[in-house]
Amino acid sequence: MMKQEAASPNSNTSANEEALLSYHGKYSDIIACDRPRHDSDDFSVRHPSMTISHRAKLFKPFAALNGFDEAIAEKNIVYLKRSEHSELRQQQVNRVLTRLEPLCRTQRDCRINQVHVDITCFCQVELPIQDVRNDGDSVYGFYETISGVVRQLDLISQTVCIRTAQDGKDRDIPFADIERLRCHAFESGGQVP
Repeated sequence: MMKQEAASPNSNTSANEEALLSYHGKYSDIIACDRPRHDSDDFSVRHPSMTISHRAKLFKPFAALNGFDEAIAEKNIVYLKRSEHSELRQQQVNRVLTRLEPLCRTQRDCRINQVHVDITCFCQVELPIQDVRNDGDSVYGFYETISGVVRQLDLISQTVCIRTAQDGKDRDIPFADIERLRCHAFESGGQVP
């Protein structure tokens, strides 16, 4: 048996409900009614009331196009032309790397010393051929600051491997790509002057 309860004019109604009650449209007679109640009839047995958590799942947002948000975010990245290191900047980075070398001679030394660094480096990207910036000669990318612990300092391959604090992954960074290097182990703050 289906019962509908109409709202009485004496009941506590909000201003919105009163505005709806005063509306003289097509559904003014039923707009203020509660939802139908089913008391132990066949309908209520076959279709029990849904909990609020299950009802919320029906309206959960989803990504209709996989990777679309990432593609849009990638388009919003401003790619820069790689700037050439000045001789002074290269000397400053080399000075900090030289100070790091005794602390990170081997992977064992790196594990024991746990040298924390902040590295600002250039990350190169390949621009599509149709991109107006792609002149074929210039290198484009973006500068990124990475914080983490030095895992290996390889003087032969000219790379520093750090375990990033953001995601815990190891990342190899060529010395030539380092723009700025800060080491927390040095008493002066390790900032390259």
